[in-house]
Amino acid sequence: MLKRYGDYKAVEGRIQEALKALESSPKTSLAVLARQFDVPYYRLYRRARGAQSKSSRPAPNIRLNAAQDLALKAYIDRCDQLGMPALVPQLVGAAQRILDLEHPSGQAPALGKDWVARWLKANPDCRRKKQRQQELNRIALNTVEAYTAHFDALRKVLDKYVIQP
Repeated sequence: MLKRYGDYKAVEGRIQEALKALESSPKTSLAVLARQFDVPYYRLYRRARGAQSKSSRPAPNIRLNAAQDLALKAYIDRCDQLGMPALVPQLVGAAQRILDLEHPSGQAPALGKDWVARWLKANPDCRRKKQRQQELNRIALNTVEAYTAHFDALRKVLDKYVIQP
């Protein structure tokens, strides 16, 4: 018969208490501690040997490492500063290029079709915003001054990041 120990967070809290008790009296048996704190023996055994819990382990199958993730976020910020927010295909292309640069053969396996959705879910600070179509009157209002201001802002970003035209 299977024994239920409760929800995950409660069990992990009791495991931490059991590990503290083990530190204070190292001669205590893990089986005794598992029964005393009502936690699974093998999970307590693995934690006592240094294994991480599911919640503290790094996520598996992450395509971008931390530095690559920051590079992609910098690309998004740069696009926003230029007034041209990155579209989903541009994000996929930028991420694929970042992966290709570090891949030994120069061509990393292609990102999946749902990669952007999963990446956005894992990075709540970057969120999608639906763009509205510009009305005809608004398009007609674009003047030389607006274009000049845009390209001045572009020049500042190019100079800031030392990007060659």
